Amino acid sequence: MASAGQFPATIYFNDCTGVKVGKRLFATAAHCVFESKTKKNKFKIGSMLTIGFGINNQDKKDASFKTKVKAIHVHPTYLEMNDRRDRALASDIAIFEVEALTEVISIAKFNFKKPSVYQEVMIGGYGLKGPDSWEFSNFSGSVLIEGTDLLFLGFSKHEIDNVSPNIIEFRGPGVSMLGVGPEPLLDRGDSGGAVYDGADKRNLTIIGINSTSSSTRMNCRSTRIDDESSNHVGEWIRSVLK
Repeated sequence: MASAGQFPATIYFNDCTGVKVGKRLFATAAHCVFESKTKKNKFKIGSMLTIGFGINNQDKKDASFKTKVKAIHVHPTYLEMNDRRDRALASDIAIFEVEALTEVISIAKFNFKKPSVYQEVMIGGYGLKGPDSWEFSNFSGSVLIEGTDLLFLGFSKHEIDNVSPNIIEFRGPGVSMLGVGPEPLLDRGDSGGAVYDGADKRNLTIIGINSTSSSTRMNCRSTRIDDESSNHVGEWIRSVLK
């Protein structure tokens, strides 16, 4: 499990992970906020959203807050996606804005440099859930989010296996950070979590947004955010952050 303060920009909402990228802005996977089949947002502008954060925090008031959603920005290629065959061509990334301003959650910076094969990366996400999961017996600590079950902020260390025009792929389950076996498989709650450049652990920068994983512990995929991605995601991010 992640240690306290290891990923201070990471948040949880609606069974997904996100990362704070501006005073009121959070990046996540597009499929966490937009339903491609119905072409509708999963929550409305003006609706209340509960955002959870932190680790090893037993105080609900400090572990979450409620705020209104001001805006939802979904990458155009994901908005235009018609079926699963288009998924590999779309960029699964979105940025949403909220009304509340909280300085407790740190802001993470984007790294728009093109990722490379064998590059070390780290992924933080709230995919660890419940005492029935095997991860619960191996890791301690919890985050309490009002109206949900116990959640756990975990992380995996990986090497990039492949870099396609829009996607970063990771090899296997990752290397254990604790030396006690493989890291937990990325689960659905990890969707939207930031993929960090693992070279500088004191100054983590975002090089991707986690999108999908498989039950075989292979083919974990994340959306590229660099300037050389074919969907010009870096340019789109800058336009939203302005």
